[in-house]
Amino acid sequence: LDERSGGTTDPDSTLVAEAVETAAKRLHPGLAEDTELQRSLTEHVERLRIRVRYGLPVHNPLLKEVTLRYPDVHDVAGEIAQRIGDELEGQMSDVETGFVTMYLSGALERLRLKPRKRAIVVCPSGVATVWILVSRIQAEFPELDIVEVVSAGSFVRDDHESYDIVISTIDIGAEESAIPVVVVNPLLPTDDVRRLARSL
Repeated sequence: LDERSGGTTDPDSTLVAEAVETAAKRLHPGLAEDTELQRSLTEHVERLRIRVRYGLPVHNPLLKEVTLRYPDVHDVAGEIAQRIGDELEGQMSDVETGFVTMYLSGALERLRLKPRKRAIVVCPSGVATVWILVSRIQAEFPELDIVEVVSAGSFVRDDHESYDIVISTIDIGAEESAIPVVVVNPLLPTDDVRRLARSL
């Protein structure tokens, strides 16, 4: 599709995908699944193309406030804005970075306000690395409540329908579980973080 048809160009789709991927890596993996963030950034890039093409000015009255309130998000937004500017061959002002900061901080607030999900972690009995996994999950998904850590044998015997998701380091027969089961490496590498984010 091209801009004349009112759709999103392929370059724009690539830019937005790269922006969301950067935000998910640097800020929170859950951002990768935020369709509202993708829509907002897509519309922003479309408007930005017009501003760059015709040299139109833009004002962001909340620039100072969002920069002070979300400094870490603003840093990531600056990287994203620079990448967009390089693609559009236009100089990105801090005003544009402020807009990206607003989209990202809004998405992070949506994640924070989502109902907390209850998780159970399953591992082979007596494996100390499970606590590395628990720490990694808590660091990557602070909105997730790890309610219980059990052995595979205990999991098979007990009823766990009160939980929202099962995170396991071994195959426990996901097809027989009434709730989502995600099998991960105990060190929770990037690919597993993404798969877990999609399941949440």
